[in-house]
Amino acid sequence: ADGAISLSPEVFSPDQDGFEDVLFIRYQFEKPGNVLSIKVLDEGGRLVKKLINNAYCGVSGEFIWDGGTDNGIMPKIGIYLLVAEWYNEDGTRGRAKKTCVLATRL
Repeated sequence: ADGAISLSPEVFSPDQDGFEDVLFIRYQFEKPGNVLSIKVLDEGGRLVKKLINNAYCGVSGEFIWDGGTDNGIMPKIGIYLLVAEWYNEDGTRGRAKKTCVLATRL
């Protein structure tokens, strides 16, 4: 299940220089009919951003994290954990945890 979610690049810098300014979160499921939620946590396990909440997804696609938070403040430079949880209309469930590094910011 963990392989259903991938990040690119794993180190990004939302400094608007045109190079690796956003994190791409790609998903690839075996079957259609998935509902996906993705949240971003800081090193202390605190919620930084609820990126996707129960979004109906096809077999593959992507979402973007620009480094922003739910409160509109740019987070600190550091390691972040993305937690993706999904379920399929047939009852199949999955969960993946991935880390990324926010290297610099404005």
